[in-house]
Amino acid sequence: MSEKMRESLSALMDDEANELEIQRLVTQIDDDPELRQTWRRYHLARQVMVGQPAFPTVDISGRVRQQIDKAQTPGSVATSLRQRLLRPVASFAVAASVAATVVIGGQQIASLDGS
Repeated sequence: MSEKMRESLSALMDDEANELEIQRLVTQIDDDPELRQTWRRYHLARQVMVGQPAFPTVDISGRVRQQIDKAQTPGSVATSLRQRLLRPVASFAVAASVAATVVIGGQQIASLDGS
């Protein structure tokens, strides 16, 4: 890992990285185990400095990468498209059911008060 990559990583940790540095780090971190280890050490040090609990042996990066790879498979695109299309319809159905319940309930209350 080069000194430039360490500087970019440090800038990212300090929220001072530009888009080029972020893109370079994202593409490089997948292929460079030393860069990943440095990333973990920097995060661990940051957590300790701000007083958060630090768990140095917990590594979820492999599972996150698997989920990202699974989400990018062609079969999941159709599923996500179906979900994106059905979500507004389901929301509309719930809103219509609530509106109907309120109207019917209001009419029932109004008829009780009128009697």
